[in-house]
Amino acid sequence: MGSLQQILEILQTNLLNPLQPYLKPITSALPEPVDDALLSLLGEHCHSTLIRSLDVTADPACLPLAVSKTLGVAIVTFSAIVKVPQILKLLSSRSSAGVSFTSYALETTSLLITLAYNARQKFPFSTYG
Repeated sequence: MGSLQQILEILQTNLLNPLQPYLKPITSALPEPVDDALLSLLGEHCHSTLIRSLDVTADPACLPLAVSKTLGVAIVTFSAIVKVPQILKLLSSRSSAGVSFTSYALETTSLLITLAYNARQKFPFSTYG
């Protein structure tokens, strides 16, 4: 397998360059909250390189950073969403038969401790998981 730089050049040449005429109008007109979130997630340099210029070869460190941050946010987000179907089922059945209160209490306590620790240490949200 080739080096990261070779892989990025192939990706840039074969995928991003042909799509740039279609993607640049989208990335240049992102809603401000989305653009601000991406800017704070990636940093100014990587945001400019990956989002504005659509150039993965300019700084090879930016793409792995973006993938890592995206995966971190996805894990944290989906781990919060995963309980929603069970909660909805409990609400619709109006019964908690078969659900262990102790299990929920311990799980909630552990999540709150993890949240408090990460917030107190001022870790990035994408690393909370």
